[in-house]
Amino acid sequence: YKAKAWLYRYPEASLELMNRISAVVIDYLIAQVEAGAQMLEVFDSWAGDLTPEAFAKYSLPYLKRIATGVKRGLQERKVDVVPMTVFARGADWALEE
Repeated sequence: YKAKAWLYRYPEASLELMNRISAVVIDYLIAQVEAGAQMLEVFDSWAGDLTPEAFAKYSLPYLKRIATGVKRGLQERKVDVVPMTVFARGADWALEE
């Protein structure tokens, strides 16, 4: 759980890292669709290891950013939008969000 400790120890750097990772993931998923993917899946395998507050700060905004960014990027490129499943393992309490 060194990553989780780093998250709490360096919150501002963690947010910057999540910004960078989500930008790369958006580009990658758009490329996957352009290459023929008919559906996308995004998993947050650490979601259930975070408190609801930490999930709301360090995960949920970036999952939303990825989902909206991929859709927007595909639309801008005039590529058909494909279904996307977003799964936050262990965070069933966040379903409404």
